This record gives sequence, C-alpha cells and structure tokens, in this order.
Amino acid sequence: MNQEELLAFLMIVNCKSFSMAAEKLYISQPTLSNRLRSLEEKLGYPLINRKKGGHYLTLTDAGKSFIPIARKTQQLWMDAQGIPEQLNRNVLRVMAVNSIATYILPNVTRAYLQQAGACALRVLTCHSEEGYQAVETGSADLAIISPELYGGLVETAPAYRTKMVCVSGAGSGLPEMVDIAALTPEKEIQVPWFPDYDNWRRNTVALPSCSNILVGTMSVMESLIDDDHWCLMPAAIAGRLGRRDITISQIADPPPDQQVFYLKRRGDMTEAMELFLQCLHQELENLAGTESYLRNI
Repeated sequence: MNQEELLAFLMIVNCKSFSMAAEKLYISQPTLSNRLRSLEEKLGYPLINRKKGGHYLTLTDAGKSFIPIARKTQQLWMDAQGIPEQLNRNVLRVMAVNSIATYILPNVTRAYLQQAGACALRVLTCHSEEGYQAVETGSADLAIISPELYGGLVETAPAYRTKMVCVSGAGSGLPEMVDIAALTPEKEIQVPWFPDYDNWRRNTVALPSCSNILVGTMSVMESLIDDDHWCLMPAAIAGRLGRRDITISQIADPPPDQQVFYLKRRGDMTEAMELFLQCLHQELENLAGTESYLRNI
C-alpha cells in the first residue's frame, strides 16, 4: 500500500461519499475508485460496501477495523518524511495520554514555545504502552503516562501525583467534602483513569463496577457534567476544565492518588527536554491537590 491509497480510503471515510472525497483530493472519481480498489487487493479484503451508483457507502467490518491502522500508518509515513527536518532542526517530540494532553499540556506548550526559540515542537496523544514504545524506538523524546512502565532502554521517572476529586454542576448541591456512599451511582460519569483507580472502583461497594455512563473521551466527559451528573477525576484535570459552572468537592476516604510519570531514553536529556519538563513543573505548581516531582530538573 502507498500513501495515496491510504489517503483515498481515509478521505472516503471522512466524507462518506466518493464524489465529495474525490473533490477534496482534486482527483476524478475513477482515479479515487482505482486507488481504493488497489488498496483492497493488496489487503485481500473489501473495505467499502458500495451501493448502486457508487456515491454513498458504508464500511465493511474489516474497513471499520482498518481505520486506526490506516491512520497510524499515515502518521508513520509522515514521521518518515520528517526525518530530514529532524536532522536539520531541533525538534522536540512529546507524547502524552489523552487527559494530560487535553488539559495539562496546552499551557505547558505555550510556555515552552515562548522560551524555546527556534526549537520546533510535536505533541501527540497516546496510550501509555504506545508512549513507551515510541520512546523505546526513538520516535518520541518524552512520553507522559500513567501508570509507570519499566524496562529496556527507557527510563521512567515520577512527574507528579494528584488527588482524586468529585466534579459536578454548580447547582448540584454537593458539599465541599462528599461521601461516595451518599452519591447517586446512576448519575456517575465513569472514566477509566488508571489501573489503581479501576481496582479501587471494583472493591468499592458504594459504586457499581461499571457505571451507566462510561466514557473515554475528555470532551464528552466534560460536556456531560451538569447539576444531575458527577464525575471522579484527578484534581489536576479538574483544575483545568474550561468551565466556571462546576463544583469541585474533596472525597472522604478517597481513591488512590493518580501517579504520573515521564519516560525518556536512558542517558538522554537534552536542553529542550529539560525546558519542557520545567514548563510542566511550573504548570503543576499552579494546580490544587497536585504535587510536582520536577522541581530539580
């Protein structure tokens, strides 16, 4: 498969229309169809269920499963094309789990760019295991994850710890200190923050092992918090929600703190990496319920 074929497939997925995808790519529909057909032949299975007329479509089960692979392959291709840039410019490549990238890193990246001069910056989201692999293979300089992962060429060091708090709408009436047993389980927005937290949930009689509302996307989580719904989350995240109409309550007999770590290759600490971690420390110092371990970086 080549980049043109992957781009054709992903554009079809985004547009849900052959004609619109061809228009976006500035190619003819026959050319688009040929690229998709070539990709399917190389893979050995169909990706698209074509309806009569060829304009509207649905994905096959294999096509749905192939979407994340296509996106990762496209990113790898872009990374490969960027090697000359990395050789000629000072580029810092950072990966972080979604919640941290969404709420903690925006201020960090702004502070870093103000001080870094000509140094370019790449920030991508990842799962913890993906961040570890990226640092190990050299495709990322830093990864910020929870929980810790050890071994191989990767050095794992503590970045910060943060308490868990309860966040609800400002009109929820929840007190400054809440008892988990007094909350309504059906109104919980559950997020699988980290393994120790998930284990705590499973052993907490007051909460079901799986809530009625289970989300893994930060924007969805934030949009669902209102006067009727509540969410347990790290204090560092709660302190950077972009809303004023919320109440942040402490938790009596709370879950374990979230421990966050940064990963880098052993013996590798550039000035750019140091500056980024210093900017992260400065941001953490402004967050209630959060203790930074980066003071001496």
